[in-house]
Amino acid sequence: MSDLNAALIEAVQHQNAGRLSEAAAIYQRLIDDPAAPVGALVNLGRIRIEFGDLPGAMAVLQQAISRDPGSVGAYNNLGVVLQALGQASGARACFEGALSADPRDREALVNLGNILTAGGEPDKALDLFTRALPGSEDW
Repeated sequence: MSDLNAALIEAVQHQNAGRLSEAAAIYQRLIDDPAAPVGALVNLGRIRIEFGDLPGAMAVLQQAISRDPGSVGAYNNLGVVLQALGQASGARACFEGALSADPRDREALVNLGNILTAGGEPDKALDLFTRALPGSEDW
């Protein structure tokens, strides 16, 4: 097993056990390695969101998108950050980007539905919420 893989496994184990500081430190060391998967950036972004470091989360999630423009997790989590910062139009664009990459992603369907509901588009939101339900035609 490579050092990179071993470090990723260790970081995920820390993250799953709730040891977010330890996981974040490992992800932080890895993100400059071009061989590191985009998931390491996305996971670091999620941890930064948990810590309330929204600018830091935004930076690593934007980096993840630049490395992989099809990263559903990066778009969805960046949308969460933008929504928390009150940037609904940017959040909407991110959730739409996530759904462009994977039209069946439940988190993105629900998150975009919430944005649409708040923006006064409940009919469009209802369609998204319905698509997110297990047993819908999308599943």
